[in-house]
Amino acid sequence: MKGVKVFFPNQGFFYYPERSYCINRTLFDQECAENATKADATLLLNSKVVEISKTYSSWKLTTQNGEVLRSKYLIAADGATSTVRRLLGFREKFTTAIQYKFKPIKRFEEDYFIFYNNEMFPHGYAWIFNRGVETSIGVLGIGNIKKKLEEFIRSFNIKANQKKSVQYGAIPNSMRPMPTVLPGVLFSGDAGGFTFPLTKGGVIGALFSGREAGEVVRDALIEDNPEILSTYSDRIKPHPSRSRVALFYSHKFLLLNNNSLNAVGEIINKRLYSEIPVINAICYLSKKPNLETANGFLVGFAAQQVLGHFRKYVF
Repeated sequence: MKGVKVFFPNQGFFYYPERSYCINRTLFDQECAENATKADATLLLNSKVVEISKTYSSWKLTTQNGEVLRSKYLIAADGATSTVRRLLGFREKFTTAIQYKFKPIKRFEEDYFIFYNNEMFPHGYAWIFNRGVETSIGVLGIGNIKKKLEEFIRSFNIKANQKKSVQYGAIPNSMRPMPTVLPGVLFSGDAGGFTFPLTKGGVIGALFSGREAGEVVRDALIEDNPEILSTYSDRIKPHPSRSRVALFYSHKFLLLNNNSLNAVGEIINKRLYSEIPVINAICYLSKKPNLETANGFLVGFAAQQVLGHFRKYVF
């Protein structure tokens, strides 16, 4: 893909011209699992963990089938609705996403990921991805997202019942960095909140945090020193999900109303995301000097800086 375009209700947009990739998550996950088993990992299917307890020297995990597993350290990489986090007494907020897949719809751009920001998708957005062999249309947010998705699909005169398949998912939605280190436990991927705050994309954050968690546990085992697990916090600090500023302004941007979003769209006026059209902003703010306009510009500008500062964790 050539990058991303973000549209606002008035059809104003900005774009990121970044070479990027649209992967088949099912095949990608299968390949990760196959590579792990080739490296002597044991893959257990249909072994849902229902109980976790700590002994003096190890963790004890009991599955729904009565299996008992023990380990010195535990890496929780079990998604936004993490079973490990819940069983250890931690709750986190998350939003939900739904996606319909259709046969290829040629009228949508094939070179860019397309996002739509609109107040009807609070805490999220809608998207259209043309994947060559199929077109994915989805919504992330709160409330009745299935109803919102089908309204969005109808706005393009597409019949929702022509979909090939449906996918649901949960995405972390915390305004503060989620805890990632407990005695003997590390959290990675969505279980640790490693999504990019503005786009909610999680693959890069999962790979980054998973690698760091694995290396930390390896070092702790080699040196027989559990204190090494505390270094995980410093190693994952560069990720934007650890930044209160990134989380705050991304949260604010995803809650802008349509008037504020349209102000952003008219000010940036189909430009590169990193451009700051100061003249446009002054003209627009002088014509519509109200709080919503100013809020849209300031929050949009702050989100733009967040994106630029953490750019390598987006694509």
